[in-house]
Amino acid sequence: MPHHRQGTVSIFHSTDSEMPNEVANGQFAPHTSGIELIYSLNIIKDMAISWLAAPCGLYCGECFGFQRGTCKGCRSGVGECLKYRKICRIYECCIVNRKFDFCNQCHEFPCKRFNEFFETPVWYSEVINNLERIKEVGVEKWLKEEETRVKSLKECASQKGITHCSECKDWPCEKLKRPPLTPA
Repeated sequence: MPHHRQGTVSIFHSTDSEMPNEVANGQFAPHTSGIELIYSLNIIKDMAISWLAAPCGLYCGECFGFQRGTCKGCRSGVGECLKYRKICRIYECCIVNRKFDFCNQCHEFPCKRFNEFFETPVWYSEVINNLERIKEVGVEKWLKEEETRVKSLKECASQKGITHCSECKDWPCEKLKRPPLTPA
């Protein structure tokens, strides 16, 4: 399985055939020592975390597909992402063809493909800022920041009696200045 280091979190690019059995089956293989088990748990934890950092700069943990459990993030190879990865030209270019973790690692960034995908200024600005933040503080810290941001979105939704921002009639709002992230 291709494996890159980005900050202190391992970024894994998976396909179904590359996914460790422990992850695919939701179980762990028998281990002979506690050290091996801890190592395996840390790798799987890193994989799950890194799946939420899309190569384009989106945070998959905000998506309604992730929140309802039908997707695990675009890098995971699990759930709805399988359908979208087949049509996502950014994923194909960045991860499959060029073997980068993020688009901004490419000398052509931002390219025509990226600009066309994020054609609205609010989306474009957000992903550019996200990619810059990842470069500045590392993936792990950025993911924690995004988790905190999404937690506040979930709390707001809960106070309104809904499960996700996509069900809200009040956006754009102070917390979310662009359309909610939902599976296409």
